[in-house]
Amino acid sequence: MRREHINNRRRRTSVLALGTYLALTLAGGCLTLVISQWPDAFLLVAIVIIPIEVAHTIAPIGMAWADRDLRAIMLSRPLAFILLPSGLFAAALAIGLATSLGCTSFRPVPGNLWRLTDLGNPYPAVAWLFFWWNAYHFGAQLFGVGRLCGCKHLPKWLCASGMLGFFVAGKFWSLPMLAAFALGAVSLNHWLTELVLCYRVSRLPWFLVAVLAIGCVGFLWKVPLASGNVVRIDLGWAIPTFLCAWFGAGFVHFLYDRWLWRLSDPVVGPLMRSRIVLHGS
Repeated sequence: MRREHINNRRRRTSVLALGTYLALTLAGGCLTLVISQWPDAFLLVAIVIIPIEVAHTIAPIGMAWADRDLRAIMLSRPLAFILLPSGLFAAALAIGLATSLGCTSFRPVPGNLWRLTDLGNPYPAVAWLFFWWNAYHFGAQLFGVGRLCGCKHLPKWLCASGMLGFFVAGKFWSLPMLAAFALGAVSLNHWLTELVLCYRVSRLPWFLVAVLAIGCVGFLWKVPLASGNVVRIDLGWAIPTFLCAWFGAGFVHFLYDRWLWRLSDPVVGPLMRSRIVLHGS
């Protein structure tokens, strides 16, 4: 009887948690969609999201290295947490530097960032790798949040394909209304979820302030506009270096999120479960 009561309470809590998450997702999308109709107001949103996006990228990395228990786990797995992330970041940065110095066949013409040409031009390949991996990463987080809310049978392929659809639609079709809605419902939702979860695991009262402060470095290569944030044109020849450094940081972020939030891991899983509330686990 008591076990049945506990299970029923868990189910109600799971439904409430999932409902709250979906409601906030919808509300965020509707809010950014409405605000997009007023350029001056949307400019404020564009300013705010720059440090939020960068902060979310560094959050799992900072969370892990600032925590003694997680740091011990990472040091015991140098390939996953040190060598592979460092190697990917260094490779992306090297490609950016080579492109900036004119050592590749890349030509700085609008649209060429996404135009694959030959092996002597690896810059677009880095951009596309980031694009597709980022789409999967968004879907993986949606799957993870669903599992945290108690959705045991949520298919991962559905989350990944759904996010991929959003990314492809935004990339290949000009749909301003969808883009404005997706900014709140998808992008901001993803970034804020990451920040909240990392803050909870870190148990550090100053964690959010620290990562958001560091996130302000995003203004070095991005300019907030009412029509959307763009790369600073005045960076000139250094644009590929800045962008590849950003892509490289993204690769590190993807890897850290993959290893740290793998709750089926016999070592990481129990630690992360002890820091967050898991229903039905």
